[in-house]
Amino acid sequence: MRIGAIEINPGAALAPMAGISDSAMRAVCLRQGAAFTVSEMVSAKALTMNDRKSLALLRWPADATRPAGPYGVQLFGHEPDVLAEAIHRLDGEDFDFLDLNMGCPAPKIVSHGDGAGLLREPAKAEAFARAAVAASRRPVTAKLRLGWDDATMTGTEVARRCEAAGVQLLAVHARTRAQQYTPGVNFEAVAAIKRAVGIPVLFNGDIASADDALYALRQTGCDGVMVGRGAVGNPWIFDGRSIDTVGYPERLAVIRRHALWMSRFYGEPLGIVLFRKHVVRYVQGLRDATSVRPALLAAESAGELFSVLEAWSPELSRQELSPDESEAEDSYED
Repeated sequence: MRIGAIEINPGAALAPMAGISDSAMRAVCLRQGAAFTVSEMVSAKALTMNDRKSLALLRWPADATRPAGPYGVQLFGHEPDVLAEAIHRLDGEDFDFLDLNMGCPAPKIVSHGDGAGLLREPAKAEAFARAAVAASRRPVTAKLRLGWDDATMTGTEVARRCEAAGVQLLAVHARTRAQQYTPGVNFEAVAAIKRAVGIPVLFNGDIASADDALYALRQTGCDGVMVGRGAVGNPWIFDGRSIDTVGYPERLAVIRRHALWMSRFYGEPLGIVLFRKHVVRYVQGLRDATSVRPALLAAESAGELFSVLEAWSPELSRQELSPDESEAEDSYED
C-alpha cells in the first residue's frame, strides 16, 4: 500500500486523537510496529495566525531524532483559501503527508462547519480537498465518517469527491457524526465506500485487537485499519499481540519510556499529569489494578510514578524502574 510515493508497511496505523497522539504516543506506537502515525488535529486558521501551540502539536521534540516511519499532519477547517495558506506555512516542517479532518464530531468543531461538518455539504468538502492537493507538495489523505446522520449518509459521495480532487488515501470511521462513538460500527457502509473508490481505504472504529482488525478487513474489503482508542495503553496492538500476553516487566519498560518522553517534552509535573490517562490503561486488567489506581493518578513526577509501580510489583527491582534522567533516551530510537 502506498500514500503517493510513500511505501506503507503492512499493519495498523495510529489514528489522530486530540490530546492523545502527541509525539510521545506516536513514538511508542511506531516502536511497536505502527504502519504510520498522524498528529493531533491542528486548526488551519490557527496556523495562519502563527499560533505556537498549534505548531507544537505537530512537531517532534527538537532534541530527539524523529522515529522511522511515515508521519502525517492533520489539519481541520472549512475555508479552502485559509487551508492553502496554512499548508504553505508548513513547507519547512518535518512530515510526510497531509491529512484532512472530515470526521471530528465535537460540537465546537462542527458548529463552524469544520470536521464532520463538511459531510453536510459534499461540494464544500471537495473544494477543501482540492485546495489541499493544489497547495501541498506532499501527498494528501483524508479521514471521514459515514455521514452526518442516518438521513445524511454522504460518506460515499464525499469519498468519491475526495478521490476526484486528488486525495490518495481515505480512513473511514464506521459511524455517522450523530452516532459519535456508539453504537456498534457499520461494516456494510464502509464496504460501500471501499467499492466506490479506487484509492486505498482504511477501516477505523472499535479495533481493539488483531482479531478485530482481521474481521473488519474481511467484512469490508478495506486495505488496512486505523486504530484509535484501542491503542491507548496498548501499543502492542500494532505488533499483533494481545495485551493479555504482555508480561508486567515488559509493560513497565514501555510505561517508563512513555512517561519519560512525556515528562521531557512537557516538563514535570505537566507531563506526568498528562500521562495519567495512559498509565491507567497500561495496567488495566492486571491483578489489583483498581487498588493502585488512586496512587497512580496522584503521582506528579516520574519518580513518584515509578515508586508506586515498584511497590506494587516487588519482582521488579528499583534499578529497573529508576527515573534517572541519564536513562531517558536522547532520541526516540535505541
